[in-house]
Amino acid sequence: MTTNPQSASGDRPSPHRPASGDSTPRRVLEEVLRQTAELYSLEQESDPADLEPLLDVARRLQGSEFELDPVLIELVRAALQRQLGPARGSDEQFAAMVQRVAEVFYENPESHARMRALWERLSAVA
Repeated sequence: MTTNPQSASGDRPSPHRPASGDSTPRRVLEEVLRQTAELYSLEQESDPADLEPLLDVARRLQGSEFELDPVLIELVRAALQRQLGPARGSDEQFAAMVQRVAEVFYENPESHARMRALWERLSAVA
């Protein structure tokens, strides 16, 4: 299993604190986390249009094991691009948000299990 990336100092940035150069307010991050988890929860039926960007990721990364990088980061990127559209901010802000959301999902056992199950489901139909 891939470990989370660490900075040169050996400290991981907290997924709950803005990363350097990221001005995304915490409330925005929390709302994105909530909406993304809700949207891709396996307990509810998903709109096929919502799943298409995720299926594209599964096709591109076909055969990849579920890991933070690249699988979960790319799933989160695809979900947030669809969810936020042009309101996503600068490329740097968006990349920082994607990284933080993916880390939160990866580190939380419940979210990790759901996202792994989603990846397996996507991989099976891609």
